[in-house]
Amino acid sequence: MKVKTRAALRKRWKIEFEKRGIVWCELNLDGCWKKVHGFAHAKKSDELKPEEYNEVVAACNPCHGQLDEGDSHQDMEDMIHLIIMTSSWPTRTEDLNRMTTVWKR
Repeated sequence: MKVKTRAALRKRWKIEFEKRGIVWCELNLDGCWKKVHGFAHAKKSDELKPEEYNEVVAACNPCHGQLDEGDSHQDMEDMIHLIIMTSSWPTRTEDLNRMTTVWKR
């Protein structure tokens, strides 16, 4: 995915997350800064299929780094999916997929 497209999607995600009251890091690992600086995917970016790109949680930099460096790929995916399923917005992946499909037109 092109850098411009990713940046535009992140802006859209920020708006949608804030609308739903998700303004703090959802990972909450050791050293968490609480403030959202970006988003963490369920898979490494080079392994993402287009339909998986919207499987994201709000994340601060330290938690995102820990997730990328410390956990196995499967542990990382399981953690992100668990956070999404148990959050106040469990349908986010489907909702974001619909929004970005409409938004890209």
